[in-house]
Amino acid sequence: MRVHAWLLAGSAVMVTGCGFEDAKQPTVDQAPLAGRWCRPSDATLDIDGRVLAAFWFVGVDALVVERTLDDVVFERQAWTFAASDGHVVTRTIETPDVLDAAELALVQDNPLDDLQALVATEDWAAALPTDGTTCDVLPSAYGHGYPLGEGWYVAGATSVDGTALPGSEWYGHGGEDAAAPFAPAKSKLIELTYDDAGRMIEEKLDRGATEGGPHNLLRTRAFAVDGTLVEDRIERWSPTPKEDVLRVLAFTAIDPRTLERALVDTFDSTLDVRYIPRPTR
Repeated sequence: MRVHAWLLAGSAVMVTGCGFEDAKQPTVDQAPLAGRWCRPSDATLDIDGRVLAAFWFVGVDALVVERTLDDVVFERQAWTFAASDGHVVTRTIETPDVLDAAELALVQDNPLDDLQALVATEDWAAALPTDGTTCDVLPSAYGHGYPLGEGWYVAGATSVDGTALPGSEWYGHGGEDAAAPFAPAKSKLIELTYDDAGRMIEEKLDRGATEGGPHNLLRTRAFAVDGTLVEDRIERWSPTPKEDVLRVLAFTAIDPRTLERALVDTFDSTLDVRYIPRPTR
């Protein structure tokens, strides 16, 4: 018999049993979780004798899923929620280093539901919650990335006078692009935190002691009172201090319709400047 326990945002979620067959289903008194967010059902899939499974556990203010291949956990996701309105307060993605290349391809190509983080095609749109008819879809992407739906990382940037710039499809932190680009086969824990408006304000990546030492990353975002993104900062630490990296995206209002987006490096040197339409909120 296995015992699984999570302590998330002060709410304990515990399930006991073999094969998770006694996982509890959400009930109406588990508001706001049950009333707002869609939750896939437990599922199993047999592919040429390899068994994929997903098991869901529900608490008053937390939701957890374990995904397994042949009963070995390859992904854990958890969300915690505000008691006031049910918005996401934190979410985590843990991917132990248990899959070889063929197994990783198997689980990525055969997701059991729409919330699996390890999928074959990177989709930053999945980093944002989605309004639904009867329930809303949780953010689930493997890291936050640069979802175009936020408007801050829009491609097609131009000069102030509207002239298209060479390479205007570029956006991001110049190669230090948060958690998503790190190979998912490596063990890691990604933790994201959201503010009261539901905006991602912190993303932490812990890769543990792999490839010679820790590879950790911290991403923070700051917003002005009017909701404008002011700064999007990434700091990365590696086993070799001289390889530590800082990248800062700074956003400055040029006029009511235009933002300047500047990328600054570790040495406070400006690497790139673009002008983007100011998102309407």
